[in-house]
Amino acid sequence: MSESNSQRLASGARSSLAGSSFFLIHGDDLAKIENFKEQIVQAHLRPEERDENYSEYGTFGSRFSLNTALGDIMAELSTVSFLPDTRRVAVLYNPQELYEGRSAGSKAGRGKSNKPGKSAIEAFAHFIETQLPSLQSVLIVIVEEDYEQYKRVAKQNPIYQLAQKRSAVYSFKEVGPQFAFFDALFARKAEEAIMHWRDWLSRVGGSPRPYIQLASQLRLLIQAKVVATKLYERRGVPRNVFENEMLPADPQYNILLTPDWRREKLLKASAQFSLVELLDAYEKLETLQKYAIPLSTDASVPDRILLSEIWILNFCARKEE
Repeated sequence: MSESNSQRLASGARSSLAGSSFFLIHGDDLAKIENFKEQIVQAHLRPEERDENYSEYGTFGSRFSLNTALGDIMAELSTVSFLPDTRRVAVLYNPQELYEGRSAGSKAGRGKSNKPGKSAIEAFAHFIETQLPSLQSVLIVIVEEDYEQYKRVAKQNPIYQLAQKRSAVYSFKEVGPQFAFFDALFARKAEEAIMHWRDWLSRVGGSPRPYIQLASQLRLLIQAKVVATKLYERRGVPRNVFENEMLPADPQYNILLTPDWRREKLLKASAQFSLVELLDAYEKLETLQKYAIPLSTDASVPDRILLSEIWILNFCARKEE
């Protein structure tokens, strides 16, 4: 939990939460997100009131579209409780329109609304801003993020912008060693990189994911180097051909389709290396990748942790010009 969240929750949480009708929670620490959501619900509803006044749309681990549920959600929030002075609480898990890559005016964001020309997300933001404050209802929007897979909340989204304006945004991020590892690795800080690498491996057990991510991030760094130096132009390849025909279509593997923050970070990091260094390092990953998931037919399997640390040391070492 961020320091600002801790301070806000520590200073009289229940009365403060009970005085708000709109919350937007995002991050990858699902346990803390669920715990905070429960605090909000408890601040507005007693246990015996939940059956008739509490509803959820979507679940952790999956997304739903406002296109198909917007009418039901707005109707739920607009309905007066049968019990006097009792509020209704609606929780939205992972509306897909709130993720990066979804714009308010995109086809995916357009759904049924009472205002022609407005997208579903725009209509919902308008409802939250103009009608929700006068209703006896509470809206909790949860956006589950996965930073390794570049699944992040879209901060330019009108609902996020509205929540930010109202100081209703809460972020719960799990501090993972993988991010610190790649920062240190691409800054050529070998000792720090190995420390975070060992921490990462200890957390995932025998999972091959760190090895897979290592290859994936190095491919993006190579692409970043090519883009930064415009190598394709020197090889006589037009930019549009390079972008449309020589890069993967999947955003996870295409430097030009990654979120802006990640692309800029990789472009900056690519200046630390020559293209020859990066290609040589990628070629030397072959042995490590081969044993990331050992086969039953392998006669013997080398110590992949030792191999990986040797690779990290070689990668971070500055070559003589």
